[in-house]
Amino acid sequence: MTSGANSSEGFSDKPEFSPPLLVLVLSS
Repeated sequence: MTSGANSSEGFSDKPEFSPPLLVLVLSS
Protein backbone atom coordinates (compact mmCIF):
# COMPACT_ATOMS: atom_id res chain seq x y z
CA MET A 1 0.00 0.00 0.00
CA THR A 2 2.93 2.30 0.70
CA SER A 3 4.12 1.74 -2.86
CA GLY A 4 0.91 3.33 -4.16
CA ALA A 5 1.50 6.54 -2.22
CA ASN A 6 5.12 6.59 -3.37
CA SER A 7 4.02 6.16 -6.98
CA SER A 8 1.66 9.14 -6.72
CA GLU A 9 4.49 11.30 -5.40
CA GLY A 10 6.82 10.13 -8.16
CA PHE A 11 4.33 11.07 -10.87
CA SER A 12 3.88 14.51 -9.35
CA ASP A 13 7.64 14.98 -9.12
CA LYS A 14 8.38 13.50 -12.57
CA PRO A 15 5.31 13.93 -14.78
CA GLU A 16 7.44 13.18 -17.84
CA PHE A 17 8.38 9.82 -16.34
CA SER A 18 4.78 8.90 -15.60
CA PRO A 19 3.55 8.22 -19.18
CA PRO A 20 6.36 5.76 -20.09
CA LEU A 21 5.98 3.93 -16.80
CA LEU A 22 2.22 3.64 -17.22
CA VAL A 23 2.63 2.34 -20.76
CA LEU A 24 5.02 -0.35 -19.56
CA VAL A 25 2.64 -1.41 -16.79
CA LEU A 26 -0.30 -1.45 -19.18
CA SER A 27 1.68 -3.36 -21.80
CA SER A 28 2.57 -5.95 -19.19
